[in-house]
Amino acid sequence: MSKEQQSTRELIIDRALDLFNESGIEGVKMRELARELGLSPGNLTYHFPKKENIIVAIAEQLSAFNSQTLQASKQPEDLKQFLELFRAIFNNHFQYRCLLLSFVHLTEQYPAMAARYREVQAVRTGSFQEQLVYLRAIGFLKEDVSEVEIQRMAAYCSLIGRFWLSEYWVSYRDKPLEQMIAHYLNLLAGVFIPYVTAKGHRDLVEFLNYALI
Repeated sequence: MSKEQQSTRELIIDRALDLFNESGIEGVKMRELARELGLSPGNLTYHFPKKENIIVAIAEQLSAFNSQTLQASKQPEDLKQFLELFRAIFNNHFQYRCLLLSFVHLTEQYPAMAARYREVQAVRTGSFQEQLVYLRAIGFLKEDVSEVEIQRMAAYCSLIGRFWLSEYWVSYRDKPLEQMIAHYLNLLAGVFIPYVTAKGHRDLVEFLNYALI
């Protein structure tokens, strides 16, 4: 692929993301996107034969951003750092909110996308479990926290991480984004209260005081 072709593809993805965020994925047609970009429909379909191809490219970008975020905290120094990575993930989600707001529709319409999502989600949840096991090993979670409890905490993290935006968009869109991210971080932190050590509890309190400022 030439640099010019790559540049055009990136331009298409960037503009499509803007339009999808503004009007919803379902509300933007390929012809409208071509017109916004000053391209002929044929030129657009040369780079992306179907709308699905654009959606997949956007989803891959979000997945890459989240992977980078998680990789940076593979072995968190403390519980605060583990929880703080979700602030970055939530902001990534908002930047790509069209995907999360159309999530059910997209996975029903595009089975390959649903299969890819399940694969990625399994990796994400596994990563959360590994980080929580590490936090137990370094004394932020109680020694007797079981593997089942670790799995349950990881599942809660995954659930809140995946679907916070839907509730925010339906119920709290009139409130400042950062205020609501702090709200969901608070809910997430609450999951850990029964499982933390004294050191972990101090860390949790410090995080909540910071998150809710």
